Amino acid sequence: FAYDQRWKSLVLFGGNLAFTASPRSDTYMYRDEKWINPPPNPTAPGPRSLFAMVGDPVREVIWLYGGLREGFPGSDFWKFEHGFWHLVEAENTPVCDFPLAAFDIHRSRMVLVCTDSSTYEWDGREWKAFPDLSNRPDARRFSHLTYDQNLGRTILYGGYNALGEYVNKTWTWNGSAWTEVRSGKRPHFRALASMWYDPILRRTVLYGGIGRKDREGRLERFGDMWTFDGTTWTEIKPATMPPTRYGAQVGVDGLTNRTTLFGGLRLETGENDLQRQVYANDTWEWNGSTWRQLQTEGAAPPRENSALAWDYSEKGFIVFGGWSGYYLSDTWRLLDNRWLVFAE
Repeated sequence: FAYDQRWKSLVLFGGNLAFTASPRSDTYMYRDEKWINPPPNPTAPGPRSLFAMVGDPVREVIWLYGGLREGFPGSDFWKFEHGFWHLVEAENTPVCDFPLAAFDIHRSRMVLVCTDSSTYEWDGREWKAFPDLSNRPDARRFSHLTYDQNLGRTILYGGYNALGEYVNKTWTWNGSAWTEVRSGKRPHFRALASMWYDPILRRTVLYGGIGRKDREGRLERFGDMWTFDGTTWTEIKPATMPPTRYGAQVGVDGLTNRTTLFGGLRLETGENDLQRQVYANDTWEWNGSTWRQLQTEGAAPPRENSALAWDYSEKGFIVFGGWSGYYLSDTWRLLDNRWLVFAE
């Protein structure tokens, strides 16, 4: 609450709604014995979690779509370029719950997949829907999506379905149709894992998550790693691994091809082997054969279910939003092992 000299008004911003865990991002002005709620200034996305965010190396921007805000899904669409967020107004923007996104580098399109497996593509100018697909994945959320440059396919794995079951099915998207991969070995049933295309291994890689080893098994947090060659999954066992977690953020460095992992809900073992899970903000790097924890200068606050993406316009990673008991809307850059917050 402060006085604004320019507008000759008292200005009230933010806070937490009484008796709830709902942070506010609205602004009110008090002048001439009246409260005024000015229209929002759309300079950056509001607080959210479980949104879709993907780097676009062709246009050197990052695209962000939707997400969960105060328990309700959104469908706003944003572009991040040269350190600034821009709201994108586009016709036929999808309405999509729990969205997933991947960037098809060969066709220069962002692929967007919704909870009900409705599929859309964004070519930088307009959206294209695929309403008449004869075959597509079952409805599920908390799944994993990435584009495999070696296979030339978008890979969808796992999730949590409408029956309350964890999923271990693999599907591929070629730009016009979905195909289920039925052969070969699969990772355990899981959701909220980290999945990416590794340019060094030339494989899709899966790490961590939460789920069950079989349909009737107990609930587990996973800390394992798997690679996918288009036909089957193979478990790999590096000598060093990050602590077990789910809901972590992961992205590939556009200069070194190494993978960075940040945050998530981490499983810790304390005295008397008692386990607990905590919101994490440690940073790890994968070089194609092993992990090492980065000793960074500072760190973004702990969180899960945000997004980490390579910023092609400024050559560094950015992290946006997420959840740590409340919805976050901060933007951070990781550059030369230093974490820097954007003030917007």
